[in-house]
Amino acid sequence: MPEPELPPSQQSVPARKRGFQRVLSIIAIIVCCSFFACAGFCFLGLLIFGPKNFDTPAGANEVASHILDWTLPNSFAGKTGSTVDNSLFRLDVARFAHQEGRGDLVVGQLHNKWMPYPGQYSQLQDIMEKLVPDMKKLDLTEQVTKNRIIRGVPATFQVGRGEDRASTTRFRQVIGHFRGKLNDAVLILEVEAEFMTDEEVETFLDSIK
Repeated sequence: MPEPELPPSQQSVPARKRGFQRVLSIIAIIVCCSFFACAGFCFLGLLIFGPKNFDTPAGANEVASHILDWTLPNSFAGKTGSTVDNSLFRLDVARFAHQEGRGDLVVGQLHNKWMPYPGQYSQLQDIMEKLVPDMKKLDLTEQVTKNRIIRGVPATFQVGRGEDRASTTRFRQVIGHFRGKLNDAVLILEVEAEFMTDEEVETFLDSIK
Protein backbone atom coordinates (compact mmCIF):
# COMPACT_ATOMS: atom_id res chain seq x y z
CA MET A 1 0.00 0.00 0.00
CA PRO A 2 1.57 3.36 -1.01
CA GLU A 3 2.50 5.79 1.74
CA PRO A 4 0.34 8.92 1.98
CA GLU A 5 1.82 12.03 0.34
CA LEU A 6 3.15 14.63 2.75
CA PRO A 7 1.67 18.12 2.65
CA PRO A 8 3.79 20.73 0.77
CA SER A 9 5.14 22.23 4.02
CA GLN A 10 6.64 18.83 4.99
CA GLN A 11 8.03 17.79 1.63
CA SER A 12 11.76 17.90 1.10
CA VAL A 13 13.24 20.67 -1.01
CA PRO A 14 14.27 18.27 -3.82
CA ALA A 15 10.73 16.85 -3.93
CA ARG A 16 9.20 20.31 -4.23
CA LYS A 17 11.68 21.24 -6.98
CA ARG A 18 10.75 18.07 -8.88
CA GLY A 19 7.10 19.07 -8.55
CA PHE A 20 7.89 22.51 -9.99
CA GLN A 21 9.70 20.90 -12.91
CA ARG A 22 6.89 18.42 -13.60
CA VAL A 23 4.30 21.19 -13.66
CA LEU A 24 6.45 23.28 -16.01
CA SER A 25 6.87 20.28 -18.33
CA ILE A 26 3.11 19.79 -18.44
CA ILE A 27 2.52 23.48 -19.10
CA ALA A 28 5.11 23.47 -21.89
CA ILE A 29 3.32 20.59 -23.55
CA ILE A 30 -0.06 22.34 -23.23
CA VAL A 31 1.28 25.55 -24.73
CA CYS A 32 2.92 23.57 -27.50
CA CYS A 33 -0.27 21.64 -28.23
CA SER A 34 -2.20 24.88 -28.64
CA PHE A 35 -0.24 25.33 -31.87
CA PHE A 36 -1.14 21.90 -33.22
CA ALA A 37 -4.38 20.07 -33.94
CA CYS A 38 -3.41 16.42 -33.82
CA ALA A 39 -2.21 14.05 -31.12
CA GLY A 40 0.88 13.03 -33.08
CA PHE A 41 2.36 16.49 -32.86
CA CYS A 42 1.40 16.69 -29.18
CA PHE A 43 3.40 13.53 -28.55
CA LEU A 44 6.30 15.05 -30.48
CA GLY A 45 6.03 18.07 -28.20
CA LEU A 46 6.33 15.78 -25.19
CA LEU A 47 9.62 14.47 -26.58
CA ILE A 48 11.38 17.67 -27.64
CA PHE A 49 9.84 20.63 -25.78
CA GLY A 50 10.84 19.80 -22.21
CA PRO A 51 12.28 22.54 -20.02
CA LYS A 52 15.85 23.20 -18.99
CA ASN A 53 15.82 23.53 -15.20
CA PHE A 54 18.27 25.36 -12.96
CA ASP A 55 17.86 24.58 -9.27
CA THR A 56 20.31 27.12 -7.87
CA PRO A 57 20.21 30.83 -7.00
CA ALA A 58 22.61 31.49 -9.87
CA GLY A 59 20.30 29.60 -12.22
CA ALA A 60 17.30 31.65 -11.15
CA ASN A 61 19.26 34.86 -11.66
CA GLU A 62 20.45 33.70 -15.08
CA VAL A 63 16.91 32.96 -16.28
CA ALA A 64 15.65 36.27 -14.89
CA SER A 65 18.40 38.12 -16.76
CA HIS A 66 16.76 37.02 -20.03
CA ILE A 67 13.50 38.65 -18.91
CA LEU A 68 14.45 41.96 -17.30
CA ASP A 69 17.08 44.03 -15.55
CA TRP A 70 16.28 44.79 -11.91
CA THR A 71 17.56 45.05 -8.38
CA LEU A 72 16.25 42.09 -6.41
CA PRO A 73 14.99 43.00 -2.92
CA ASN A 74 17.67 42.25 -0.33
CA SER A 75 15.41 39.84 1.54
CA PHE A 76 14.91 37.56 -1.48
CA ALA A 77 17.20 34.95 -3.01
CA GLY A 78 17.01 32.86 -6.17
CA LYS A 79 15.36 29.46 -5.91
CA THR A 80 14.70 27.93 -9.35
CA GLY A 81 14.73 28.88 -12.99
CA SER A 82 13.35 27.12 -16.06
CA THR A 83 13.44 27.77 -19.79
CA VAL A 84 11.57 26.14 -22.66
CA ASP A 85 12.96 27.26 -26.02
CA ASN A 86 11.97 25.78 -29.37
CA SER A 87 10.90 26.86 -32.86
CA LEU A 88 7.40 27.77 -31.68
CA PHE A 89 7.82 29.69 -28.44
CA ARG A 90 10.15 30.54 -25.59
CA LEU A 91 9.01 30.44 -21.98
CA ASP A 92 11.24 31.67 -19.14
CA VAL A 93 10.23 31.46 -15.48
CA ALA A 94 12.41 32.38 -12.49
CA ARG A 95 11.35 31.94 -8.88
CA PHE A 96 12.74 33.68 -5.81
CA ALA A 97 11.89 33.16 -2.15
CA HIS A 98 12.05 35.33 0.94
CA GLN A 99 15.07 34.25 2.98
CA GLU A 100 12.93 33.81 6.11
CA GLY A 101 10.14 32.03 4.26
CA ARG A 102 7.86 35.07 4.34
CA GLY A 103 7.03 35.40 0.68
CA ASP A 104 7.52 34.46 -2.97
CA LEU A 105 8.54 36.36 -6.08
CA VAL A 106 8.16 34.89 -9.56
CA VAL A 107 8.81 36.48 -12.94
CA GLY A 108 8.07 34.98 -16.34
CA GLN A 109 8.16 35.79 -20.03
CA LEU A 110 6.34 34.14 -22.94
CA HIS A 111 7.49 34.78 -26.50
CA ASN A 112 5.46 33.21 -29.31
CA LYS A 113 7.81 33.13 -32.29
CA TRP A 114 5.26 32.61 -35.05
CA MET A 115 2.57 35.16 -34.27
CA PRO A 116 1.20 37.35 -31.43
CA TYR A 117 -1.17 35.51 -29.10
CA PRO A 118 -4.28 37.41 -27.85
CA GLY A 119 -4.56 37.46 -24.08
CA GLN A 120 -0.94 36.47 -23.60
CA TYR A 121 -0.59 38.30 -20.26
CA SER A 122 -3.49 36.31 -18.81
CA GLN A 123 -2.10 33.06 -20.17
CA LEU A 124 1.33 33.73 -18.72
CA GLN A 125 -0.03 34.77 -15.33
CA ASP A 126 -2.09 31.57 -15.18
CA ILE A 127 1.02 29.50 -16.01
CA MET A 128 3.01 31.17 -13.25
CA GLU A 129 0.29 30.72 -10.63
CA LYS A 130 0.21 27.00 -11.45
CA LEU A 131 3.97 26.79 -11.06
CA VAL A 132 3.82 28.27 -7.55
CA PRO A 133 0.74 26.63 -6.01
CA ASP A 134 1.77 27.60 -2.48
CA MET A 135 1.29 31.31 -3.19
CA LYS A 136 -1.42 32.72 -0.96
CA LYS A 137 -5.04 33.44 -1.82
CA LEU A 138 -5.57 36.97 -0.59
CA ASP A 139 -8.65 39.03 0.20
CA LEU A 140 -7.37 42.45 -0.83
CA THR A 141 -8.56 45.47 1.13
CA GLU A 142 -6.31 47.99 -0.64
CA GLN A 143 -5.17 48.14 -4.25
CA VAL A 144 -3.65 50.86 -6.42
CA THR A 145 -2.26 50.89 -9.96
CA LYS A 146 1.34 51.98 -10.43
CA ASN A 147 2.30 52.99 -13.97
CA ARG A 148 5.82 52.78 -15.29
CA ILE A 149 7.59 52.90 -18.66
CA ILE A 150 9.72 49.80 -19.18
CA ARG A 151 11.74 49.30 -22.33
CA GLY A 152 9.85 52.21 -23.86
CA VAL A 153 6.43 50.60 -23.35
CA PRO A 154 3.77 51.46 -20.70
CA ALA A 155 3.67 48.94 -17.85
CA THR A 156 1.13 48.49 -15.06
CA PHE A 157 1.64 47.11 -11.57
CA GLN A 158 -1.32 46.33 -9.32
CA VAL A 159 -0.06 46.92 -5.78
CA GLY A 160 -2.31 45.72 -3.00
CA ARG A 161 -2.54 44.61 0.58
CA GLY A 162 -4.84 42.10 2.21
CA GLU A 163 -5.27 39.01 4.36
CA ASP A 164 -4.35 35.45 3.54
CA ARG A 165 -7.64 33.53 3.51
CA ALA A 166 -6.05 30.57 5.27
CA SER A 167 -4.30 32.36 8.13
CA THR A 168 -5.48 36.03 8.18
CA THR A 169 -1.81 37.07 7.96
CA ARG A 170 -1.41 40.42 6.21
CA PHE A 171 0.42 40.36 2.88
CA ARG A 172 1.57 42.80 0.27
CA GLN A 173 0.96 41.79 -3.31
CA VAL A 174 2.32 43.13 -6.59
CA ILE A 175 1.18 41.86 -10.00
CA GLY A 176 2.92 43.51 -12.94
CA HIS A 177 2.41 43.27 -16.70
CA PHE A 178 5.24 44.76 -18.74
CA ARG A 179 7.45 44.36 -21.79
CA GLY A 180 10.30 41.96 -21.15
CA LYS A 181 13.48 41.62 -23.19
CA LEU A 182 11.76 39.35 -25.71
CA ASN A 183 8.01 39.77 -25.24
CA ASP A 184 5.26 40.05 -22.66
CA ALA A 185 6.37 39.48 -19.07
CA VAL A 186 4.54 39.07 -15.77
CA LEU A 187 5.80 39.56 -12.22
CA ILE A 188 4.03 38.33 -9.08
CA LEU A 189 5.25 39.25 -5.59
CA GLU A 190 3.66 38.22 -2.31
CA VAL A 191 5.34 39.02 0.99
CA GLU A 192 4.12 39.38 4.55
CA ALA A 193 3.32 43.06 5.03
CA GLU A 194 5.69 43.67 7.92
CA PHE A 195 8.68 42.41 5.93
CA MET A 196 8.49 44.98 3.12
CA THR A 197 7.62 48.67 3.37
CA ASP A 198 5.79 50.84 0.86
CA GLU A 199 9.06 52.63 0.14
CA GLU A 200 10.82 49.32 -0.56
CA VAL A 201 8.07 48.34 -2.99
CA GLU A 202 8.46 51.66 -4.82
CA THR A 203 12.23 51.28 -4.97
CA PHE A 204 11.84 47.75 -6.30
CA LEU A 205 9.43 48.84 -9.07
CA ASP A 206 11.71 51.74 -10.01
CA SER A 207 14.61 49.28 -10.44
CA ILE A 208 12.86 47.25 -13.16
CA LYS A 209 14.26 48.06 -16.60
